[in-house]
Amino acid sequence: MTTPYYREKSRFNHPEISEATARAIIDDPVHVETQDDGRVRYYGLGTFNDGSVTMYMRVVTTSDGETILTAFPDSSFTRKRRRETD
Repeated sequence: MTTPYYREKSRFNHPEISEATARAIIDDPVHVETQDDGRVRYYGLGTFNDGSVTMYMRVVTTSDGETILTAFPDSSFTRKRRRETD
């Protein structure tokens, strides 16, 4: 399931990320955070639709943890993870 925002805005801003890739990240994340507003952030490795790039992506869902709100590449994730482990 996806929100109108995802269908009308997010997937057009990031057409390189398929809904299937977003679902795969939700199903097997490397890191999960719950925001103060209840939304859930899933981080994981994903590959662009054309197979050209594999990188960390962030998928944000509504509080149910399943309805996709947005999905996008997150180049800052590896830097953030390094800071947390130092």
